[in-house]
Amino acid sequence: MTELASVSAAIRTRVVQDSLQRRDQVRAEITRTQQQSFDDNLRQRELIEADNGLQARRVKDRRDLIEADRATQDQLRDQQRTLDFINNDNGFILRGDAIEGELNASRDSREINDGLLQRDLAGARNDALELQSLEQRNEDLRRQLIDRQARITDRRLQDRSEAIRQEAALRRSLEQIRTSAANSHTGPEATRGGVLDVNG
Repeated sequence: MTELASVSAAIRTRVVQDSLQRRDQVRAEITRTQQQSFDDNLRQRELIEADNGLQARRVKDRRDLIEADRATQDQLRDQQRTLDFINNDNGFILRGDAIEGELNASRDSREINDGLLQRDLAGARNDALELQSLEQRNEDLRRQLIDRQARITDRRLQDRSEAIRQEAALRRSLEQIRTSAANSHTGPEATRGGVLDVNG
């Protein structure tokens, strides 16, 4: 009886230790997953910021090139006008319509370039929004996985505790049956057909 109790206590201790160790492992894994999720989010945020900076730099460089090209074209036109005026006043006057057409073409080109710049800026904003949406979906999925793992772990711990409790109750019942059987052979007051308590 003493040996059986010792074995039962050792088994219970071992099961409890295993449960505690497994719970600690699960907590460590959850902590590691949370840290990994935080690191991934930080990296994604840095990539988004870097991409936004790169897009802004590209737009600025393109705008600078366009402005430089405009300045060069304006300077060349001014030089040509001056030469035309010096060489032939009448020719310069006759070219008034052509100069007006060039101005209109330059204005149209400026409007087209402005439209392209606005389109590039809108595309960069859309890319940033898509990256942020993807980051949020990834974060939601990680949280769901962590919550699911935690629920599974809690259920397993509860099932194991219930199994331990049932095993202990069964051992107590068996011990009571053995004790009652021994008393029925040695005790003169034991009666046949007596009811035994096997529930503990």
